Amino acid sequence: MLELIIPNYSHKDQWEEIIAEWDDTRKRPRILFQPSFEEFINRIGQLSQWDDKEKQVAKSSVFLLIDETVEKILGCLWLRHHIDFPIDREYGGHIGYGIRPSARGKWYATEMLQLWLQEAKKLWIDRILITCDDDNIASAKVIEINGGILKKYMEKYGVKMRRY
Repeated sequence: MLELIIPNYSHKDQWEEIIAEWDDTRKRPRILFQPSFEEFINRIGQLSQWDDKEKQVAKSSVFLLIDETVEKILGCLWLRHHIDFPIDREYGGHIGYGIRPSARGKWYATEMLQLWLQEAKKLWIDRILITCDDDNIASAKVIEINGGILKKYMEKYGVKMRRY
């Protein structure tokens, strides 16, 4: 059974495994770009408390996707509580997520997004913005399977993107 859980210190070894496995940093969720596990835990603690207005980072919740049957972290998901900052409103959207490379192609991202939509409802987020790179066909399919409607194509820093 899959579950979204809030990271804690018991996940340190698996977090380090995931970072070592994630060779394509372009597909790594931005929240995982922390120098150490301790800084990762500190950063998600800060994000859960308030907006970082200086860096224009919205109050967020970070979850790990866990397969309870094997007690393994499969992915990471970052839920922004709002998209009031221009970068999030235009490009970032409400969510950032990724599945570890060894777990891709097994429908985990689709299930993770379904679980995330339940969390979004708890926060009273009724209109959800999700974006992905235009060439990330797998992510586009995940979004569309979960009801995402393509609204437009755009470009950010030379990268073509889809906006749902």
